[in-house]
Amino acid sequence: MLVEACGGTTKGLLRDHNEDNIYVDGAFVPMDFEEDIVIRSTRKEAPFSYAVFDGVGGGAQGEQASMMAAQVLAENDGTGVSGRIRDIVLEAHEKIAKAAERQKFHEMGTTVAALILEGDTAFVSNLGDSRVYLFRDDKLSQISHDHTKLQYMIDYGLINEAEYEGRRGDHALTQYAGITVEGNMVPSPYTKAVDICADDVFILCSDGMTSVLEDQALELLLQEKKKDPAEQILMQLINSALTSKSNDNVSAIVVKVK
Repeated sequence: MLVEACGGTTKGLLRDHNEDNIYVDGAFVPMDFEEDIVIRSTRKEAPFSYAVFDGVGGGAQGEQASMMAAQVLAENDGTGVSGRIRDIVLEAHEKIAKAAERQKFHEMGTTVAALILEGDTAFVSNLGDSRVYLFRDDKLSQISHDHTKLQYMIDYGLINEAEYEGRRGDHALTQYAGITVEGNMVPSPYTKAVDICADDVFILCSDGMTSVLEDQALELLLQEKKKDPAEQILMQLINSALTSKSNDNVSAIVVKVK
């Protein structure tokens, strides 16, 4: 299996600091690196590992947390990583929570949206509202699960899907790596496994993209650009988010299975 991937992150139009991080087959953004960055990878050897992290806490706290989560994935990457992905996300949570306690940060954490391709299966694990999508047969589907106040209300029947659009402001996170409640909370990462098919395209992204681009817009863009190289699709996604006036950092990874 040949997999072409390209990830990118930018501080965006309004922020003076980038708290996001990306992980593409062992490479991620170092601390205090303020330039926009693109990471490319084309490989045949599994496993293939990717993740997007969106820091929580503001300034250095968010940047530190997202980088720590990327480091934990790097330390655990390799054969068999897919079977440990949930535990790796929880390890990142524990390290971030302990670092926040040592440094006396009131709030420090990061979302996690991780994708591992190994064998004929794609494994997903996430905390927070960074997402993983699968584009197959011209249809886009979200294969991660948001941990937000809004999604909680939908899951438990407090609002219905028809009310969703009118409540888009209820995006406060209910879970993320590093979260603590009265000093103690163990989050529950969402996990999912799906079969891999030839020509699958996976998209990982932060809410700096999905807050301004609806799933329908993402699907249409992929329908038009699906034959383009991963880097061209990535640039189109990021530019579309910026053109749509995203007020956040914007990060995404495009993964094409050939």
